[in-house]
Amino acid sequence: SGYFGRDVFSLNNSFVNTYGNTVFNLRWNHLFSDQLFSNFSMIYSDYYYGLTLDFVGFNWDSGIKNYNLKYDFKHYLNDKTKLFYGANAIYYDFNPGKIEPTNSTSGINPDQLDKKFAFEPALYLDVEQQLSDKFSINYGLRYSLFYRLGNQEINTYANNQAVLLPAFIAAYSGSSASDSSLGIFKNIPLPNWSLKYNGFMRYEFFKKIFRRVSLQHNYRASYTINAFRSNFEYDKDPNGLDKNNNFFNATIMSNVNLVEQFSPLIRMDFELKNSLKLLTEVKKDRALSMSFDNNLLTEVKGVEYIIGLGYRFKDVIFSSRLADNPTGIIKSDINLRADFSLRDNQTIVRYLDYEKNQLAAGQNIWTLRLTADYVLSKNLTAIFYYDHSFSQAVVSTTFPLTNIRSGFTLRYNFGN
Repeated sequence: SGYFGRDVFSLNNSFVNTYGNTVFNLRWNHLFSDQLFSNFSMIYSDYYYGLTLDFVGFNWDSGIKNYNLKYDFKHYLNDKTKLFYGANAIYYDFNPGKIEPTNSTSGINPDQLDKKFAFEPALYLDVEQQLSDKFSINYGLRYSLFYRLGNQEINTYANNQAVLLPAFIAAYSGSSASDSSLGIFKNIPLPNWSLKYNGFMRYEFFKKIFRRVSLQHNYRASYTINAFRSNFEYDKDPNGLDKNNNFFNATIMSNVNLVEQFSPLIRMDFELKNSLKLLTEVKKDRALSMSFDNNLLTEVKGVEYIIGLGYRFKDVIFSSRLADNPTGIIKSDINLRADFSLRDNQTIVRYLDYEKNQLAAGQNIWTLRLTADYVLSKNLTAIFYYDHSFSQAVVSTTFPLTNIRSGFTLRYNFGN
């Protein structure tokens, strides 16, 4: 069998767009038995795309040719199970484009982009199984490979964003640079998730001791491109070189930011039957800024450990005019909370041109936070706080720093 089709869109012969496909198919069927049937196919496909701009004076031709061999088997094991398996091999001939002048006065120089060739073999197995009159399932497996064939001209870059960006993404995502996309924009968003588990209270052991038990884990990631613009030098000469002997990039950008946060990496929150609260938490974060203006990579990373204790004194009685009842008696709980945290921050600057790394900044921060709150009425809450933090820099040019904050706060809620 065969097919030939051409679509032509023309405006007074000054603009002509032609595209279409040619297909030939030779098929041989063979019946081995009542249960085994085969189908051998040879398929040729030629897709053509052409563009003629007579007012500019050029003609553009491109296309894709496929040579396909396919051998399929259909095997009926029984009335309820069918097997479909076979092999497939495709040879690709890509013509990215050929440009030619349409007349002697045209200013277009003839050029042929490098043709590309590839080979794709594959094996497959598919199972169709009838489980009942109303229910059936399909499952299978396909294994394929894709090979680039032939020689091709290779453009080389040195400290250019076309090389630095995929290398930067691969290095900090733990993947291979050969598998990284060369585009500056992401086709798939970075993953973000939040997990929380409260299922411990289903077990008798936890019910006897705890009032609340929970585990939590969060991950956030972002990829940001700042100040990108089109490169007009690339539009003038896509194969041109800049003053550093690098090929022009179609899009120029100043810097790329990659941020990751485990906030928290793990958090365990407990509340015992006697109103004692326990909290342990670990946080990790990392922020990377890749500057293409000076080939500078700035990495800011940190890890934080938190231990918290809390206790509730129930039904504490005070006599005050702030009471919202005629007796002047306030009966409420005092909630005490103490959190101790240790955080380690580091800022590392990596000079890619000189292959040099420098610890530019960083500090170790110890923090103690104490709070106590008491509800005076349904709208008024009294809070005492005490914050004590001490930071020790990791570089000798910065002095240690201590901050102490303490006081009382009255919080009034205007709602009902």
